[in-house]
Amino acid sequence: MRTLIIAASVLLPFIILANVALFHLLVKTAIRRVVKPELEKRNLTYVSYKWAGFWSCGDFRNDSMDFALFKTGLNTISIYSYVYYKDSDEIKKITIKIYIVGVGVNKVEYSNTI
Repeated sequence: MRTLIIAASVLLPFIILANVALFHLLVKTAIRRVVKPELEKRNLTYVSYKWAGFWSCGDFRNDSMDFALFKTGLNTISIYSYVYYKDSDEIKKITIKIYIVGVGVNKVEYSNTI
């Protein structure tokens, strides 16, 4: 029992770090594949992003976390991130909602129109 507790206490930080690293990788992938081309199409310049965190919905105020115990089909996870972009020397912020299926980006929604 004691070795199980020690093993769990050693593995838990690595599991948390792996989740955070995977989330950041998925956000960067969504920005590179979806957000940057959309901004370039509208003659806007991408500046940076800031991850909203595990429990934040950003500007999607009415979103709630889905904790369904039994789901059929593929499970979808949503990651929220703030994207900063430049519009004629003014930096603006928008929240993106990234839908993840498996370990890939499925869809990206914007909190406001760009």
